[in-house]
Amino acid sequence: MPLNIRRATSADIPVVCDIDTVVFRPNGTAEDHEVIRARFQAFPEGFLVAEIDDKIVGYASCEKWAALHEPKMNENPLETHDPHGTILCVTAMAVVADRQSQGIGTKLLEAVTLTALNHRCSRIVLETVNASAFYHKHGYTILQERYQYGARLFVMASDQTS
Repeated sequence: MPLNIRRATSADIPVVCDIDTVVFRPNGTAEDHEVIRARFQAFPEGFLVAEIDDKIVGYASCEKWAALHEPKMNENPLETHDPHGTILCVTAMAVVADRQSQGIGTKLLEAVTLTALNHRCSRIVLETVNASAFYHKHGYTILQERYQYGARLFVMASDQTS
């Protein structure tokens, strides 16, 4: 069962929306499907899927920012993405429950890091509810803690060097 990380296509977006709903709804952080579609439209190079046996088992979506600001759920990426930005924001990353703890998240994060380097981004930022230990293990530090829609979120960052 080899793992394949690749750029998403528009045909992948309905499956990604389903994964987002299943993984994030219990935390109250599932995002509007139109926002997910807009993320793909805004920055397709930063929208990745993880596949095993041609089945999508995880995804990561990103956008580029010119300046650091507080990420917010359901932000319109057509307004926040800046193609010339040097900060890569991971707007979402998820792996289906029965495939978690198998290294898929690590491989997605490695692909996100490569995307940041390829796009000359000097920093990666993200927010997480439950995965701060995972990101900390990969060199991310907590910048702040905040609440949105009743969910406790950790805003984290990793500075990139080439």
